[in-house]
Amino acid sequence: MKSMERKNVRGNSTSLIFRILAALSCVWMLLEIFDVEDREFDLNMPEAILAAGAATLLWLAGELCRGEGRLFRLEDGQRGISFATLRALSVRHGGAIRGGLMVLALLSALWVVDEIYDLERMRFDPDLPEAVLPACMFLVFVWLIFRTRRFESRPTEERSLLEELRRRAETDELTGLYNKSAFNEKVNGYLGEWAKPGECALFMIDMDNFKSVNDTYGHLTGDYVLAETGKALRGAFQGRKAWLGRVGGDEFMIFVYQCRPNDLDELAERLRAALNIPIPESKDIFTGSIGLAVYEEGDNFDSLYVRADKDLYDAKKYGRSSVAETGGTAEAAYSGRIASSH
Repeated sequence: MKSMERKNVRGNSTSLIFRILAALSCVWMLLEIFDVEDREFDLNMPEAILAAGAATLLWLAGELCRGEGRLFRLEDGQRGISFATLRALSVRHGGAIRGGLMVLALLSALWVVDEIYDLERMRFDPDLPEAVLPACMFLVFVWLIFRTRRFESRPTEERSLLEELRRRAETDELTGLYNKSAFNEKVNGYLGEWAKPGECALFMIDMDNFKSVNDTYGHLTGDYVLAETGKALRGAFQGRKAWLGRVGGDEFMIFVYQCRPNDLDELAERLRAALNIPIPESKDIFTGSIGLAVYEEGDNFDSLYVRADKDLYDAKKYGRSSVAETGGTAEAAYSGRIASSH
């Protein structure tokens, strides 16, 4: 968990560095076009084109470091940059890429004009051999602009495919909730930058005696219970700012953020009441037990996880369909009420 936090911080820091370098490259480009000391145009076009190209590439590098590789994350959560990832980047940021290419095409055109027409003396002074290179560059940049426009003119299918790949990479297929990797990354990112004491919390849920479902009714019924549990969790937290994930066989986690401390009792009771999953053609109903850890100053994902896991153990130890919070007693956990040290 801590290593994932470090990776997120490192990725965001690297992205910021690339963006700063891109901004400096833009300043460099302007200085190559305009002489600030003499307050007149000084068209050093090769250097200006180099600076504009560097700015575009550095900005895209910053986008990649910010996590665009997640679009093609494997099921094990490993990131990777491939040709497909780069194509995804071009789809998502096609407008900005075209903007950079237009600047490069404009600079190339100015370079051609500068080689044909003496702007200082305002007269024609053609140097055709020197104009060939910028003219070729201008044609290449214009061609790339139309290529990116053509690619983005048929993006509905492409975007749908990319979003579908991203959804599959982040989603548990059976329940439709986030998988463990995606859930952990989202929570770690939030805790590292935005968390405030008492305004977010981690719920850990484990279905009571779930093994008996598979043993008694079969694995298809077990899958049905898990899928219905996913629906119940979504219903209980509908309209709330929360991430819901399936992190194990019958284990689920919910991270609630930007909530009021007084709302947690109500949310926990609503969640407990929602976890009553009926078995088709049977009178049996399966419930879930809940551990709850509220964010405190200095917490990270590991500390929240440990407290919620301990409370979940207490809830399951002293009764089914119950909720326990840090500081809770056995009696309070068994009755299904919230026991809190806050």
